[in-house]
Amino acid sequence: MEAQKYQIVKIIGIIGEHKNTAEFIIELSNGCFISGGSDNIIKIYDKDFELLKEIKDIKEPIYSCIEKIILFKEYKNSYAIELLACGNIKLYQIFLSFKDKANIKIKYKNYEFPNISLKTCVQMRENNYAIIGENSIYVKDFLDSQNIHINISTFKELKGKTYLNSIRINRNYIAITSNKIQDYGEDKLIFYNIEKNKISREIEGYSFISRANGLALIPSIETKSKNKIILCACKKYFDVQKNGIYLANPQLEDKQGINDTFYDTGNCGVFCFCPILIINSDNDILEKGKEQKIEDTEYFFVGGFNIDRKEGEIKLFKVLYSDKAKDNKIEFVQNIEFERNKNFTGFEGAVNCIIQTKIENNGYILVTCYSGKVYLLTQPNLDYYLKTKNKEIKI
Repeated sequence: MEAQKYQIVKIIGIIGEHKNTAEFIIELSNGCFISGGSDNIIKIYDKDFELLKEIKDIKEPIYSCIEKIILFKEYKNSYAIELLACGNIKLYQIFLSFKDKANIKIKYKNYEFPNISLKTCVQMRENNYAIIGENSIYVKDFLDSQNIHINISTFKELKGKTYLNSIRINRNYIAITSNKIQDYGEDKLIFYNIEKNKISREIEGYSFISRANGLALIPSIETKSKNKIILCACKKYFDVQKNGIYLANPQLEDKQGINDTFYDTGNCGVFCFCPILIINSDNDILEKGKEQKIEDTEYFFVGGFNIDRKEGEIKLFKVLYSDKAKDNKIEFVQNIEFERNKNFTGFEGAVNCIIQTKIENNGYILVTCYSGKVYLLTQPNLDYYLKTKNKEIKI
């Protein structure tokens, strides 16, 4: 199924449903998927988006999850996946074995940290992780293969504060956000130098969303570019706050912010982002064992909640890159409209996570919603906008 000529994306169906909210979905390095939610269940899907297994014996909601990246190729095993999942109280180290599709083996350990409520985890290096939440901490040489020791170092300048969103900029820097709606929270975006254990830059006064998935780097961290943007989701919790998208400059050596820093989205509270990629779907190339060709675009999806219509929505935006990062801007392109029928009457609750598949699925879109549903969408169709851009260049 594909989107029609002038249709950006189309809903294929629902691949999973959590009893309460669905908090996230991620793609694993073997092409499978993981979704989690406030129903204390982690769902595992295969490469064809079919439900394979459920992990039901975790006793708390899971707010975010990452796959541990093994940097040394000789230790990689395509059948074995290691996850780190953040609950309220515990961090779960989950081991999945996919040797037998009909019988996935699951093992896990859990770790409880004193005086911290977990929300997100970011892998900085091979065994270095930033654990973000209430009383943010930094964990070094954590969860090694022998599980011999855990050395914990505190973010000394953030102790006693609550931070919820996090994104890795490079091996030394992390960006994290807070909101004053949380206990010990502040309306702040902070760039933290892990190596020096100190704040490098601090931005105040914006209502950064108090959930995971509210930060995105565009182009992606894998793209070698010195002109990147961090997209920050903002949601109005108090009358003095605004819904919108804050733009941050992750090129810290520039020592400059972005001129037009905030895009007001009015009645739409922003929850998540998904940079849109062009992914080669030539089966002949894939069968020959060559890697897929993945290209960045200037476009990205924004997921959120329309407070007037009282339903979730997806918008299409574009980055307007300049020669200097400080002059970068974004612009609204269009709302994404979906056909309403008996199978889809709208997103029942905020759209809080959007990803684009990369490994073997040629760019399909996956969406989670506060209703608990996990939606599968077609590959994005940007032909109209990309052709228009090419014509402008020729002229």
